[in-house]
Amino acid sequence: MSVPLIESVRARLQDFGLDPMGARMVVGVFLEQTPAYLDALERALADGRVDELRRWCHTLQGAVANVGLTASASRCRELQGAVKASAAPATDEDVARMTMTLVEETRAEIDALRRWYSQRG
Repeated sequence: MSVPLIESVRARLQDFGLDPMGARMVVGVFLEQTPAYLDALERALADGRVDELRRWCHTLQGAVANVGLTASASRCRELQGAVKASAAPATDEDVARMTMTLVEETRAEIDALRRWYSQRG
């Protein structure tokens, strides 16, 4: 498990001033909801729905930033920029590659966070 990842999450939750129960609730909701955001992002890419790709990327960025997954938040910003800059984002190979990298790496961060969360009882 990535210690810097968990420390980033802890620091972000402390920024919110949450007590341990509140922090567990925020992480629990995040772990419950965010995989669906990733699935929607993949579907939007596969279906060539650029507006939905942008929307889900923005939604994901907010979710990951709120819990301190800064690497995923950065990848979301980069993807949003690439979609905006592309003349044809629905068929742009760079956009597709960036989307899949974002999804895979965010899933890995979520898995690490889920393991840490489950150890906290």
